[in-house]
Amino acid sequence: VTGQIYTDRLAGEKFRSAAQGLITLATYGFGMLIGSLLAGFAVDLWQTPTGHEWQVIWLIPAGIAAIVFIAFILFFKDNKKESWPEEAVDARQKQHHLAKQP
Repeated sequence: VTGQIYTDRLAGEKFRSAAQGLITLATYGFGMLIGSLLAGFAVDLWQTPTGHEWQVIWLIPAGIAAIVFIAFILFFKDNKKESWPEEAVDARQKQHHLAKQP
């Protein structure tokens, strides 16, 4: 959801729907296809005569998620600074001022 919100903000009015379609295709299309293929491979690979090595199987997507999280922290830079509308700044200042009153 965060990726869709960021894409919505970054794409602008003209390309917003195309950008949303592309991110949906990437996550729900290719992402789910690759994920299901890798999951099937992992389940088959760690099958034992008595069942499956579920701990190992579940550590694989957890490890991938951790790697993606670290890569996101290291490489994602949002150079577009969003400014607050004047009304939001005024409302926030009033709220802060009221909170300080006894």
